[in-house]
Amino acid sequence: MLRKDFFELIQLFKDSKINIILKTNGTLISRQTADKLCKLPIDIYAVSLDGASPQINDPIRGKGSFKKTRQGILNLIEKKCKVIISCTVTMQNYRDLENIVSFSKNIGAIGIKLNRIFLKENASLNNSILKMGYNDIMALRFILDGIRKRFSNFAFGSVFNLTNNFINNFHGDKKIKFPIIVESCPAGVTKCAIQPDGWITPCEILYNIKIGDLKQKSIKDIWLSKQMLTAGSEIRLKKNDIIYCASCKHIYLCLLYYRCTPLTKKTNKKILNGLYCINSES
Repeated sequence: MLRKDFFELIQLFKDSKINIILKTNGTLISRQTADKLCKLPIDIYAVSLDGASPQINDPIRGKGSFKKTRQGILNLIEKKCKVIISCTVTMQNYRDLENIVSFSKNIGAIGIKLNRIFLKENASLNNSILKMGYNDIMALRFILDGIRKRFSNFAFGSVFNLTNNFINNFHGDKKIKFPIIVESCPAGVTKCAIQPDGWITPCEILYNIKIGDLKQKSIKDIWLSKQMLTAGSEIRLKKNDIIYCASCKHIYLCLLYYRCTPLTKKTNKKILNGLYCINSES
């Protein structure tokens, strides 16, 4: 939304069959901006919020961000925009999740998406305070059970699968066979992302895998390109691709949570699951 031609660009999708989700921190959405946004062909507004109070949210999102984001959400809802709250679950806020969900419900959002953390960019620099350990995940499961009972499907997201899969697979004894096949995901299959510079990537997480430039090709040509089809296909990992993790009995558990790592950090030779290294603590 820092682009001066943002509104003009979105208006181009007016008669298309493409569903548009605007991901924003909400801090720039004044009443005037919300009035302009509500006239655009945007289906969902996903607003990032990581706490139900400044005390929880602001250390993660920045000083003063809670107040600005809350007002941005209210401005959107006042214009009948469909808002989903997007919350990244970390060590700093998982004990406050029920309050965050309750806040989202009361403010008028249509749902809240609880996301697991991806240790990329700034998150990778602060991973010691953001990532969760075994005991935290055990505690988180009970918190999520309470949220599901109280709020039903209003709360959803990858963190629910994370805790269930973690517990169900932690004590598994699955034999490791190479190449390991990592299942495909929606990236490049049912969705893609348009970056601010015009490049299309498989999703917002794989922002460094550039498929095509909208300044040079149509979105249809890029969507149907061989590169996009490849990005959405399954991954086959050889032993040398993940040499540091190849003999770990928990390797399948980690791959469930972070299939993007083999695509973005093959030279690292290690899978980072967004939690912590289970093998190093066992």
